[in-house]
Amino acid sequence: MTRSPLLRFAPWFVLLIVVYSAGRWQGANSARVSTDTEPAATSAGTESSAPVEETPSNPAPDAPLEDRSAVLAREAEALAHAAKFMSVPDARTYAFFENLALEDLPAVTARIEGLAPGNEQDVLFIMAVRRWAELDGARAVQRADAFPSLGTRMNARLAAYEAWGAREPKAAFELACRTEEPEAKTAAVSAALTGAATLDPALALQLLVSAPSSVLDSDLGIQAASRIVSGAYGTGKGETMRELVATLPEGPHRDRMIQTMAAEWGAHYPDETLEWIERAAGPTDAREAAVNALFLSLVQKDPALAAAWGTDFPDDSRRTSYIAAAVQSWAKLDIAGAETWVNEQPSGPHLDGAGYAMAAHFMGRRDMPRSFSWIRRINTIEMRAELLGTLGRMWANQNPGEFRRFLDETSLNRAEIEMLLSKIEPAPAS
Repeated sequence: MTRSPLLRFAPWFVLLIVVYSAGRWQGANSARVSTDTEPAATSAGTESSAPVEETPSNPAPDAPLEDRSAVLAREAEALAHAAKFMSVPDARTYAFFENLALEDLPAVTARIEGLAPGNEQDVLFIMAVRRWAELDGARAVQRADAFPSLGTRMNARLAAYEAWGAREPKAAFELACRTEEPEAKTAAVSAALTGAATLDPALALQLLVSAPSSVLDSDLGIQAASRIVSGAYGTGKGETMRELVATLPEGPHRDRMIQTMAAEWGAHYPDETLEWIERAAGPTDAREAAVNALFLSLVQKDPALAAAWGTDFPDDSRRTSYIAAAVQSWAKLDIAGAETWVNEQPSGPHLDGAGYAMAAHFMGRRDMPRSFSWIRRINTIEMRAELLGTLGRMWANQNPGEFRRFLDETSLNRAEIEMLLSKIEPAPAS
């Protein structure tokens, strides 16, 4: 299947948005760069060989329009020249665009469009369109759609909808929904919702659930939902978001939002999140998926806390698998800490999962004796047999002599020894 041009360029756009956001912060906290600024540093950290041009600051807003337009156009051209020697735009570039007024943008954008095609032109054009969207979203989308390069056109549209959504969520969302091409519509709506989430997460959620089903079911739609939830917590509106999600109409989209909420909130407040899931999802498949999402987010954030939380989980089979998953992740970060924790736990069948995780960890490190020491502590027959078979096959191939000596000294029962002996390849005929 031919990959959509939109999807080919989407990762590049996401990178630009991340870089742009970082640059805005940098520009807002840095003084305006003067004309005697030192040469820009390259991405490798060495001094650039780019010529240092004296570039005027943006002229006063009340300067004659023709003079102001000419100065801004020259400034844009100088920025494009300087961009050739930078891995990302610098603070001067961000400050230039942030200080542009609406009436400045036609001349500046036209000058950028007249530059030689290339990465510098693409980046500056997208920055200009984004600034345009902060002042007039509909015109910004129009200008983006007129750019000749397909990739830059797509990414500029997404930048426009994201910036517009952060200022006028409903207007940006409604125009994005009228996009004809299905994949372009999905990307535009998701970008508008991403922007809306930074302004009003509750409104962004209301817009999301009214979006076309093609958007809601897409990967970009799911990502937008995650950003909306993250935005709610970032702005102190988590409780409002939980109430809104709980009152959504029953269906797959509500279930997905519950999972998203569980993952976002559960990493910080697992007990409270579990209580909320019980109320919001009830005894359904959605509840099982939401609890799993909660636990996985907790494992990623703090596997030690996840292991402790898993030991108190009421469902026996889930408790065993949760402890195993937490210990497996913990062992990768701190094997001594994970091993100590497991050794301190009271014995019981729920610890078989932890033993399995530890045995698999040492087996992966080719420490077979230590792996076996954990296998022998497993009580579940099927689990123990599975690991013994894997260990025997790997150990026999890795070091047959050591494996035979191990079998001679082991305290395993006869059936297990015979099973392990079968893993040793017969000696070739002489």
